[in-house]
Amino acid sequence: MTKEDNRFIAYLVLGIVVVIGVIFWGVRQDNEISFCRRTLSGLIKGDVSVEKSLDWFSFKAIGNDIGAEYSKLPNENERAYFRKAFILNLALAFKNAGGRFNAFTNWRLADKDSQKTVVAADCLGNKTLLFSVVKISGKRKLVALQWKG
Repeated sequence: MTKEDNRFIAYLVLGIVVVIGVIFWGVRQDNEISFCRRTLSGLIKGDVSVEKSLDWFSFKAIGNDIGAEYSKLPNENERAYFRKAFILNLALAFKNAGGRFNAFTNWRLADKDSQKTVVAADCLGNKTLLFSVVKISGKRKLVALQWKG
C-alpha cells in the first residue's frame, strides 16, 4: 500500500467515526424529546399508563408542588388514586380549555447537564413549556413542567 492509500483509509475511518458519533448524538437528543412528547401526549389524553413517566415524589407542575402533596398520602392505594385523578383532571382541564397537542411546536433540547435534561416546546407562538427530565435507576422521569418565565 502506498502512503496515499494509507492516508485515504485513515480519513475514511475518521469520517465513519464522526458520522456514527453524530448519529448517536442525534438519537440521544431525539430520545429525550420523544420521551417528553409521549409523556405530554399521554397526560393530555388522560392515558393513566403515563404515570410511570413521572417522578411523583418530586414532581412539580406549573407552579404546584405535586410531589409534596403526593408524599403526604399514607398508602399506595391513595397514591394510585391520586395519580389517576391527577392525570384525568389534567386531561379534562386541557380539553375544556380548548388545548390541542399540535399547538406545541419547535420541540428542542433547551439545557442538559449531568443531573437533568430540559426539553422546550413552544405553544401559541409566545409561550414556552419546559420539561425537566432526570434518570432514576436508568429510566427517564419527568420531574417538572413549567412555563418559561
